[in-house]
Amino acid sequence: MEKVRCTVEVLTYNSEQTLGRCLESVKDFDDIIVLDGNSTDQTRKIAKQYHARIVPQRETNKQNIRIEHFADVRNKGIALAKHDWFLYIDSDEYLSQAAVEEIRGIIARGKDNIYFAYNLPRVPVVGKKIIDRLRPSYQVRFFYLPAVEGFIKRIHERITIKIGYQVGTLLNPEYVPLEDISVLQEKWSGYIDMQLQDIVITPKILFLKTSANIKKFFKYWVKYAIGLVRRPRSRLPFWYEYHNAAYHLRIVWRLWRLYITKKI
Repeated sequence: MEKVRCTVEVLTYNSEQTLGRCLESVKDFDDIIVLDGNSTDQTRKIAKQYHARIVPQRETNKQNIRIEHFADVRNKGIALAKHDWFLYIDSDEYLSQAAVEEIRGIIARGKDNIYFAYNLPRVPVVGKKIIDRLRPSYQVRFFYLPAVEGFIKRIHERITIKIGYQVGTLLNPEYVPLEDISVLQEKWSGYIDMQLQDIVITPKILFLKTSANIKKFFKYWVKYAIGLVRRPRSRLPFWYEYHNAAYHLRIVWRLWRLYITKKI
């Protein structure tokens, strides 16, 4: 069968434990770009086995380079794309075969499509169990390059859609395995470092960001409580929910600690 005429972008950093599963799920795509942080494990070897183009995230000989600006790295992948249709997926995620075929059909329709950017349903996996009773989250992960402006934001990056283009939603999911909580906490701590890196903390900024994150914390628990009543069996394990919510309180704590330290 002919390859799907779409570029797939994967960011890697010592990803040998999960990359094979990820690339196996997108092996039917014609162009795979692995943007690597100069990994020292078997990441690059695995990428070569799937005939991926391996490109350094940054032009340096240093090893084990963590991403400092996600949008910049994502945009590097866009600049290198072989095809106009573009999909990005994280190295610990994998695409369902049904989603692959759905994407193949969309690309085959060409300019007869109604939508030129698509949300992917993101279904969590805990251990080896797919939590398919849980309502998926959605992110725009698949799009036609002439319909987008590029990625923005240092972390929690997102693609910007040009005016006049509508966003559709795929019917079939990608799967998102949840890492151990200790691993997630370390990763989130790094995200907070990146968020605070460019902030000049004034009393006004401190108040606005504190208020926004406390609101997000309580909003998360209200949403959780409603979901628990309506779909009691369709929830993530409690500690994942707890740490997802507590992330916003960690931001508040770090903001205040940084502000007080600078005042002293």
